[in-house]
Amino acid sequence: MLIGVPATLAIHRGRLPGKALVEGLFLSPLVVPELVLGLALYQQLVIGLRMDNFQVLLLGHTVLLLPYAVRVTGASLALVDGQVEEAARGLGASPLRAFLTVTLPLLRPGIFSAGLLAFITSFNNVPLSLLLQSFEFRTLPVTMLDYVQQNYNPMVAAVSTLVLAATVLVAVLAERTVGFARIFGGINQ
Repeated sequence: MLIGVPATLAIHRGRLPGKALVEGLFLSPLVVPELVLGLALYQQLVIGLRMDNFQVLLLGHTVLLLPYAVRVTGASLALVDGQVEEAARGLGASPLRAFLTVTLPLLRPGIFSAGLLAFITSFNNVPLSLLLQSFEFRTLPVTMLDYVQQNYNPMVAAVSTLVLAATVLVAVLAERTVGFARIFGGINQ
């Protein structure tokens, strides 16, 4: 989100030459299969540059999730009227103050939904995590996959139920605090 939101603002509000190309570069990880991305990162960074697996795993998840942040936040920014921020600046607010007090609160539902979507996608990502795991650090889905392959007891089903319950709890909290109609740009209206 720390990279995606500023990139979205630069793409949609900035004066970048070749905006379509820059946006295409940010969205390009969506067309590359996760397995190919993981293998490329492993070959180039872990084997080639001897980087730590955990750092490469973080980089891989960042690259994989950046398109979600850019796309969802961009859709939220498209719904925001740019004249509201201009009005705040016309009334004496600095560009930073106008952004923090006007634009950012209007973008909050899009930022929240992009973060939620990115977290769920990252949490459930097995192919990239499987290729870039280290012996010291393993993600929960990879650990669950290994456990299912070696054991025949219902522990994974219990953990899956807890993960599902946590996802439902997050969805209920999102509905109560922000509302899905506001998060997803009025699709349900």
